[in-house]
Amino acid sequence: MTSEAESLAEHVDRLTAQFRMNRGDDIREAPGLTEFWENNQRYADALQLFARILRQKQAVHFLKPVDDDRLVSAGKELFSHVIRTPLCFTDITNALFLEREYHNGDEDDMYEYQFGKVSPRENKFSIEKIKSWNMWNGKELLQAIDLVLVNALAYGKKINEGRSSQRTRTNQLRKILWDGIQAIVNDNGGASNAADRKANFPTKRGENTGFVAWQYIATDS
Repeated sequence: MTSEAESLAEHVDRLTAQFRMNRGDDIREAPGLTEFWENNQRYADALQLFARILRQKQAVHFLKPVDDDRLVSAGKELFSHVIRTPLCFTDITNALFLEREYHNGDEDDMYEYQFGKVSPRENKFSIEKIKSWNMWNGKELLQAIDLVLVNALAYGKKINEGRSSQRTRTNQLRKILWDGIQAIVNDNGGASNAADRKANFPTKRGENTGFVAWQYIATDS
């Protein structure tokens, strides 16, 4: 039986294949793309990295929104009271496509593509923060993936989880992501100077930054 994470990864694989065949113009509309991310193959590289992340065993912890009710039951602080922009991997995939029935048995026609606005769960704290992010933009797609992970690290820091196995797994997943981002840079350029890197690639934010958490989280490790 295919796991939920593998199913999402397969969805992303099919989308990646469309861009590998240079069909991006038929699928996405993303005004304001830099020349770097207008390239179908580079965007396919970003999608391929996302699929790789989804296939890591640690990814299962980031597929769904954090359940604040369960945290309350466990006597823990609400995730949404610590994290400015709760986000999960399913939110990101939902921004890329809507599943539909097979059409004439043509696998390439299995999915209906839509404009790529991130649609996180309704949350008065988070919806404004990233509503303008476009998942057809490779920079913002990679930034969203990283935000899922850094959110978890920031919350763990706030509740003093220490050097837990969950924190270790999250850091391992984040390393895979950023190594992959660096590989895209190495293979394609696009970061020859600070201005180009800022225009084309995400910012590696710390878990204590105001963009991630509602309040400063003291570092003691």
